[in-house]
Amino acid sequence: MYRQRESGQAMIFVTILLAMLVLTLAYVFNSGQISNERTRLQNTTDAVAYSVATVEAKDLNFKAYTNRAMVANQVAVAHSVGIISWTRWLRVTGENLHTIGQFFPYVNAITALIRSVGVNIEQGAATVIPPLARLTDIVIGALSASQQAMHLATVELARQALIQVARENDPSVNTAVTMTNSYFFAQIADQHLRFTRRYSPTSTATADRQRTGEFRQVTLASRDDFLDGDAKDYPLLETPSIPPLRVKIVRRGGTELRSRSGSPNFSWTAIDTLSAHYSEYDCDLSGCDWSRYREAFPIGWGGAQSATPAQRIALNRYRRTNYYDNTWRVNRRAATMAHRRYNSANMVDQSYGGLRNFYDITQSGLVKNGPGLIVYLTKPQGPGAVRTVRETGFNTANSQVDLEQRGGMNQRRLGAAAKAIPSFSRGNDIDGNQDVSPLLNRGGNSREYGNLYNPFWHPKLVPLSEAEKRDIQRISTLP
Repeated sequence: MYRQRESGQAMIFVTILLAMLVLTLAYVFNSGQISNERTRLQNTTDAVAYSVATVEAKDLNFKAYTNRAMVANQVAVAHSVGIISWTRWLRVTGENLHTIGQFFPYVNAITALIRSVGVNIEQGAATVIPPLARLTDIVIGALSASQQAMHLATVELARQALIQVARENDPSVNTAVTMTNSYFFAQIADQHLRFTRRYSPTSTATADRQRTGEFRQVTLASRDDFLDGDAKDYPLLETPSIPPLRVKIVRRGGTELRSRSGSPNFSWTAIDTLSAHYSEYDCDLSGCDWSRYREAFPIGWGGAQSATPAQRIALNRYRRTNYYDNTWRVNRRAATMAHRRYNSANMVDQSYGGLRNFYDITQSGLVKNGPGLIVYLTKPQGPGAVRTVRETGFNTANSQVDLEQRGGMNQRRLGAAAKAIPSFSRGNDIDGNQDVSPLLNRGGNSREYGNLYNPFWHPKLVPLSEAEKRDIQRISTLP
């Protein structure tokens, strides 16, 4: 009996083993390639999202800078009005003092000098100040226009930043999905246009009036002591309290940003006064005491205004209020003389346009972050992009085993998403960062939230929400 010899069985097992080995190596190669390219793509997507958020943050900071510049220039106009009013007050005071002092030897020389100095200063200011006020008003208009130009250009700048940063980080990256799908770039543009808005001081809409009121309050809060009257609220001379009479000379005045009744336009007006006050020492059944000071007679007065003739405000319009550092209540006679002499006097700037259109955040309440900006980039399979074994003809489309898909690639392309936002923080106000410059730290426990008056917006990458991940996953499956 002879044993039959068998051959060829080992070859079958070897062939199967080699096939499995090749598939394993191909899978490992694909997985490595896809993993590396996915990491590179995610880095590129993060950089693109961060860059787009940077463009948005720059726009917000530009609006903050220009808002501050408009406030500063408005205060400069106020200074022009206040200086003209003060020089007129100085001239009138010198004239009135000389009217009395001319009858007294030696004193008349001093009062004549004061009058001459006042006249020269008033004439010099009247020559120099009005052109500067008009130039300042032109600058305010240019700043307002630049805000609108920057706002409209930001969307295009964001588009260019998206394409350029993607190209410079990885030329093989495809930005088509982000640029064409409404979920991405169109949403970025829409959120940019809705997060801030241009408000008009001449509009009667409730939102415009509210934001204009806030802008006006910021402007008034930016005045110095010379404009708000603190530097003038003190007696220049006060006699000792020796019965039966004591006298003091009180100076009052200030510069206000007001509007006519029913008019949305604003004008800068100023009043400066100087009056003598007296108090008597009276005795009655309850005892003896000094009476309150009363205005005896006016000594000096001045007034000025920047407004168009149609928007001129009477200087006595707010005589029943505490405006102009309570001038109308304290130095009423002097304020009345200022109204009579300077109510229709030459304006400091007869073309003054008042408050201009400005941008502010549309959202009410406390704001910390700007709108989220989502970017989705893809990278195709192929030479110069994601290189896999499919390019060699191995595991073609007829195969039941899709190594690219198993390695993490769908629709023969890789995809990555990132989200970034413009965030507002000043020192340790919001983010809790204690290691900051003392110039940025407000001190204490005070916090400053997002606004368009301080340029502290910066870009920041943030995680995607679960809903956003689902939306992106759905979009990524589209051809």
